Formats: sequence, structure tokens, C-alpha cells
Amino acid sequence: MPTINSTTRPLTFDTNGLYALLSDRGSLYNFHWGLYLAKSPTTGVEHHLKNEDNWCMWNIKISPTYNVVSFSKLKVALKVAVLDSVLHDCMGDRLREIPTTHSAPFPEVMSCRFWLKEALTTLDELGYIKLMSSVAEIEEEAIRLAEIATERRGKVVGKRAGTEA
Repeated sequence: MPTINSTTRPLTFDTNGLYALLSDRGSLYNFHWGLYLAKSPTTGVEHHLKNEDNWCMWNIKISPTYNVVSFSKLKVALKVAVLDSVLHDCMGDRLREIPTTHSAPFPEVMSCRFWLKEALTTLDELGYIKLMSSVAEIEEEAIRLAEIATERRGKVVGKRAGTEA
């Protein structure tokens, strides 16, 4: 089980690790979901879906970040896969191709969580990553860890089995 960090002990990321991020949205157990590609232990690129203007128009946001673990609203960073460094730049292009409306594999209303599941499925199917468990299992573990982190007022940086570089 990943460690819940409620102290100032530093949390780090594995280079080339692809992480599911869950951040606090201000209401109990309601999280914003995104992907984080660690290019080093402290730098990387965040990929997430946002609906800034209204609930109908979604846009993918891809932005370089520094020390994402210091983000105050971050609850969970769960390593779900390893991405070869030669694929870093083109991963963003593949993620931009994912529809931001409903699609068949997951019969749900569009949301950041739904998009993350689509993104992981797409990257796995294209061979960019190799998921060692189902997207549903990843989702369940991320939610469970976020709930624990919320209750303990901490953060989690964890790894799923098989995600060692």
C-alpha cells in the first residue's frame, strides 16, 4: 500500500512514470482527474480535461509543471505505467486526438475522470504503455487512496504493481 504523506517529507516521482492525478475539487470525495508524465523526479507534463466556460465544452490542457507534488489540492499521484522517453512528445499528440464527447468503451457522461479512462485505454491499445491491470481497477485504487488521503489530510504518491521502470 502506498504511504500517506501528511508531513513535510518529500514525495518524488519516477522519471518516465505516467501517473493518474486526483486533486481536491472542494467538495467531499469529488476529485479532478488528470495524467502526469514525470520527465524527472521534479518536472513533467500535466494532461487533463477542463471545462472552463460551461459543462458542455471540454478542452484538453497540456502544460509543463515543476514540483507537482507541492500543488495544494493534489491528493493522489498513482503511477499506472512507464512511458519510453522517445514517446514523451508524441503522447500529447495522441491525447489531443481523444474525443471530448461520449464514446463507446465507457458509457458515461464526459468528465475529467471519463477522459482519463479513455486516455489510458488509448495509450495501452496503441502500445505507448502496458497497463498491468484494468482501467477499472486503476480507477478504484485511485479513488480509495484519494479518500484515505482526504480523511488523513495528506497526499499519496503510489505505484501500481508492475510499474517499475
